Amino acid sequence: MWEKERVLSDNCTVEINEMTRAKRVKKILPLHRGLEEVKNLKALNGIRGIPRLMDYQVGDGIMHLFIQYAEGVPLNQSQQPFDALFLDGLKVLSAMHERHILHRDICPRHLLVDETDSISFIDFGSATAHEAQDSIVGTIAYAAPEALFEPEKYNETSDIFAYVKTFYRCYESRLKSFKPDHLNVLAKALALNQADRYDTAEALHSAFVRCL
Repeated sequence: MWEKERVLSDNCTVEINEMTRAKRVKKILPLHRGLEEVKNLKALNGIRGIPRLMDYQVGDGIMHLFIQYAEGVPLNQSQQPFDALFLDGLKVLSAMHERHILHRDICPRHLLVDETDSISFIDFGSATAHEAQDSIVGTIAYAAPEALFEPEKYNETSDIFAYVKTFYRCYESRLKSFKPDHLNVLAKALALNQADRYDTAEALHSAFVRCL
């Protein structure tokens, strides 16, 4: 038997199992949005760092999604060192892109750091397969320029931009201690021109590791 533990938003709650004390997230979405998120979460099943779709129910044009609860605090509340977290998250992002899914709204509240210093990506409500989209997406403070002005051009480099911008802002006060080579790597990922960025999260991971 599941009971509501707390409310996360108007359409999202955390539920807890009375017997096992396990937790899950319940999302209530319009049918068309729910179907899209179910499709994406199924495609991402088995990737470490991405909560698993546990179940879903459909009725009267509404979809109820039940998603594995991800423990942790938002990235902007974490006190962990930059390097290990940054590289861990890039592995998850790379695996996501290999499954042909774009997150499209990477920001501090959607990156959770758990007690083992691992990162989880949450909230795939804006995610899509790699086909072009014409809807504006992302959180303005972290989104790549094309996400806001040319959303049909959104691709892996746009996710990478948002990921690096998120880390950059969360760790801005500590950047003065970074090696110049590391700052150059981050700057390339944040290039305004998509063609000037790293093509893949794996390429960014390799470039950052070479500077360690």
